[in-house]
Amino acid sequence: MGYRGEIVPLDVGDHRYNVPVGWSPWSAPAPFILDTGVAAAIGERSIVGYGDAMPAAVDWLVAQANGDWKARFPVHASYPRDLFDYIGEDAFLAR
Repeated sequence: MGYRGEIVPLDVGDHRYNVPVGWSPWSAPAPFILDTGVAAAIGERSIVGYGDAMPAAVDWLVAQANGDWKARFPVHASYPRDLFDYIGEDAFLAR
């Protein structure tokens, strides 16, 4: 994607999942379990691997970047915390 920035590892202590700095819609404590049993039971199977599927998924997400993300992703917007707290992250990094 032509990213020109710096990825900064954050040491937010033992409670890293209770601190919103660095959270995203994809943040989840590890390990987690994804149960695909129902999908398998009805014959669903992946026709493309993760590595092959990601470029198209990233391209689609980038194409959604124009406009209000909350209108485009209302389920994520309904989460009880700010998923993209860039002001909070900037304040944390300034310390």
